[in-house]
Amino acid sequence: MRYITIDFETANQNLDSACSIGMVIVDDDKVDIRKYLINPNQPFAYSNTLIHGITYEDVKDYPTFKEVWEEIKNEFTNSIVYAHNAPFDMSVLKACINHYNLELPSFKYGCTLQIARRLWKDELVNFRLSTISNFLELKHNHHNALSDALVCVEIINRGMRVMQVDDDQALYKQLGLKHKVL
Repeated sequence: MRYITIDFETANQNLDSACSIGMVIVDDDKVDIRKYLINPNQPFAYSNTLIHGITYEDVKDYPTFKEVWEEIKNEFTNSIVYAHNAPFDMSVLKACINHYNLELPSFKYGCTLQIARRLWKDELVNFRLSTISNFLELKHNHHNALSDALVCVEIINRGMRVMQVDDDQALYKQLGLKHKVL
C-alpha cells in the first residue's frame, strides 16, 4: 500500500502562490514526512498570513516551487494522492506546475474530507481538520501544511480500522467513493 497526503498553504488568493507544502508518503510500514517552505515570488496577502503565519521573510531564501517539484515529482508516480478538500490542493498543484511550464503528471487522487463525511456524518458538526483532530484526539496545528497532511493520514488509518479494510483503495471503494485522475 502506497499513498501520499499533501497540503498546500498559499501566499495570496492566486492558486500558483504556494508558500508551503506538507507531504506524508506512506509506503507499507514506512512513513516519509516532508515539509517545504516555498518562495512563491509573489506578495503575501495579510489575510493569508493571518491564517498560516507564513510571511515573505520566512520564505525569501527558500527555493521556488519549480525547485521543490524537481525533488518531489517522482514520488507521485505509482501513488494515490489524498488531501483534505482535494479540489483546492490539486488546483494549487496544477497552477504551480503550469506557472513554471512543468510537465503535469497523471495520478489518481482522493479526498479525506469526503472520507470523513462518510465515516463520521452523525458524529461531527463540520468536517474541518481542526474539528476532526479534536474528535480523533490528535495534536494538530491547523493551517500548518505538515500538520494538516499528518491528520489526513490519520483519517485514512482510522477509516481503514472502522471499515475493517487493509488499504486506502479498499477504504475509498467501501465508502462508495471514486478516485479522480489529475
